Amino acid sequence: MFRSVAAITILLILPTLAPAQEVSTTQQGTHVVVKGNTLWDLAGHYLGNPFLWPLIYEANTDRIRDPHWIYPGQIFIIPGLEGAGAHGVAPGQARIREVTVVSPGLEARAEAAQAGPVPYAAPCPGRGYRTVFWEGNEGDRGCELPVPAPADRTAFYVDPETSVLSAPTVHTADFLYAVPRGLVYSTPWLEEWEAEVAGIATVARFSAVDMDATPRDRAHFFEHLQVDLDEGVRLQVGDLLQSYTISRSVEGLGQVVSPTGILAVTAVEAGGVVAMLSAEFDRVRLGQRLRMAPPYDIQMGDSARAVESALAATLVGFAKDQMIYGIGAVAFLDVGEAEGVRPGDEFSAFVNQGNGWSGEEAARLQVVVVNGDVSSARIVTVGDPVLREGIRVHLVKKMQ
Repeated sequence: MFRSVAAITILLILPTLAPAQEVSTTQQGTHVVVKGNTLWDLAGHYLGNPFLWPLIYEANTDRIRDPHWIYPGQIFIIPGLEGAGAHGVAPGQARIREVTVVSPGLEARAEAAQAGPVPYAAPCPGRGYRTVFWEGNEGDRGCELPVPAPADRTAFYVDPETSVLSAPTVHTADFLYAVPRGLVYSTPWLEEWEAEVAGIATVARFSAVDMDATPRDRAHFFEHLQVDLDEGVRLQVGDLLQSYTISRSVEGLGQVVSPTGILAVTAVEAGGVVAMLSAEFDRVRLGQRLRMAPPYDIQMGDSARAVESALAATLVGFAKDQMIYGIGAVAFLDVGEAEGVRPGDEFSAFVNQGNGWSGEEAARLQVVVVNGDVSSARIVTVGDPVLREGIRVHLVKKMQ
């Protein structure tokens, strides 16, 4: 049995599992599930972003009862994405189609798919695919595990003749990602006082819920949501939207905007845009505004290198009002795009910065989000409680 997509909640605070790479998404293909796979990893490997896992789920609803669980031997369609780029597709042109498996050697499965949806059935794992959850006693429950031809095998393939109770996955070491994608998506940012956040859409309603029978305004994980676009905005399948709310306003500082979730667009039709909740950082509610998810261009192996720089910043505030700010807390720095700051850059606070400055590092902050002339930075080390509004911090590492 497989790890849960719900583990995304934990993965958000860790570096992205799937390596960033150029991935062609113009043609659909298939993938034979092996032990260790998750929808999260498959989306990262095939679609280039693990938060796009709802697209694989949508293309395989006849095979996946619950996206928390996928099983060895299942054959999943990996959908291709159509269109001319974000905001470049007219309504009705971009959507996940009703597709059938067409990989060589799987014609029989394709014919069965054309006849109608495939009823869900518990898998019959071969010996090399059994986990601690397997309930069989003898044999393989009377069925054979499909073995793909060599040309159809992927990086996930495990030879059942030689496999053990593990399988290669696209997981990579944490240190290979300077800033996890989930942190970029979930970290609060600062907007000017009473300024309007540049959103493009609104969470409008639940696609398959009778609100009279079950009144509520909070979205559930992997639920379909109807999205109302602002005038002139166009989206396509595969676009990622970030929902957000104003968590607090501080006069003299500005508005703290906190992300609540990530939604993956799964259908663009004449009647509107449908998106599925891919990740939740806080409660995603009806009426919340949406913007495009921030760009993520950090590659596997990118890192911050020590630099000698005169760039210094002032810590102007924090995302939350706390007595003590420890590791993981988010601070706002008054430097940004104009100074060339980018996610992954590191700033240090030192003990005794005035007369008698010792040069001893008291805390380290890593930039996660750059929004205009203000950056959101998380505290990554702290040895002395010097972090407070007005303190000066100095650039010590720069992303290369």
